[in-house]
Amino acid sequence: MDAEHLYPGLGVDAVLDRLLALGPSIAAMTLGPEGAVLATARDRVAMPALATHVVDTVGAGDSFMAALVSAVSSAEGRGAGSVGDWEPDRERLAEYARFASTASGITVSHAGPEPPTRGEIEAALAG
Repeated sequence: MDAEHLYPGLGVDAVLDRLLALGPSIAAMTLGPEGAVLATARDRVAMPALATHVVDTVGAGDSFMAALVSAVSSAEGRGAGSVGDWEPDRERLAEYARFASTASGITVSHAGPEPPTRGEIEAALAG
């Protein structure tokens, strides 16, 4: 976990608190096979990793973060850089976590760091 190198000795909640103190509306940490945690100043949502046959983990974290940015930008109808003081509620945060975790799960299910399309993620969520 990259956070262990940046914040040695701190647990997940402490790292998320540190990240949120820097000013973003949402902070996220991927935890490999344990899933991920998304946080705002008010809420924390833990999302388990998608149950899948893991072939290759390269690109899993990148897919998660790209899907998270995409979900936030699409749901809020504005670019990721214009979020400002906005903060999602717990339900919306869970939706973002589920979308991003699904993207990561699809990525690890095949060889190579090939992220899924939005359509592939939405189909997996619907199925």
